[in-house]
Amino acid sequence: MTDQPETLEDILSRLPRATPFFVPDEVLAIWFPPWFGAGSPNPDSLKAAEDSARRMGCTFGYDSFMQNWCFTKPPISN
Repeated sequence: MTDQPETLEDILSRLPRATPFFVPDEVLAIWFPPWFGAGSPNPDSLKAAEDSARRMGCTFGYDSFMQNWCFTKPPISN
């Protein structure tokens, strides 16, 4: 076990397909500062989160039902 916190890339690399990974604003603020400003995500931080998701083969968006942001790898197409 290491004292190093896991990176978003570490987590997303192990994320099973079609499994949502919900992330609260407080965590996104650590990974993508300054994240929040004026009541909504900072545009540069939001773009950085979207770019990270795309790099890892995920989608990224807000889930209004769970009221959290979500990274998801799409299911494999048949």
